[in-house]
Amino acid sequence: MKKLLCLVLCLAAVCALCASCSGGGKLHIRVFVPSSETGQSGTLYDGDHSFSGSVITVDAILNALSEDGKFTYSYDGEFIVINGLDIYENTAMRYMRGWVITVNGEVAEDGAMTRVRDGDELEVVYEFMDMDFDTYEDASAPSDEEESSSAGLEEL
Repeated sequence: MKKLLCLVLCLAAVCALCASCSGGGKLHIRVFVPSSETGQSGTLYDGDHSFSGSVITVDAILNALSEDGKFTYSYDGEFIVINGLDIYENTAMRYMRGWVITVNGEVAEDGAMTRVRDGDELEVVYEFMDMDFDTYEDASAPSDEEESSSAGLEEL
């Protein structure tokens, strides 16, 4: 009887160990578009999502939700597109919008390739982003070269 009890306890321990090693879990995810110039706004998804596997990324979570019909999603290795919204650049007003990912309140530096874990709070928001002003210089503003040449004319 003791051998049988010992065998059952050992099997239970092995099963518990295997279950914890297989990875996976549950996280909370919110995909949201604040009021914007795109005409789209509101919550696209807000709920818990269960996942399995040892290495799970934001991309995998968004793909799964897309396959469930929650929204359309694609990722080309650089930019996320959800429901047709991708990078929006307004060079005249000098700002841009795009999908910003946070995990547990911290900006995900690896974007869609960020790994998530059981219990994480994931938020994907179509938000203002930093714009590289050097790339989008105002074409009507004189360049440094033009300014220096006209300054020389004024001195004459």
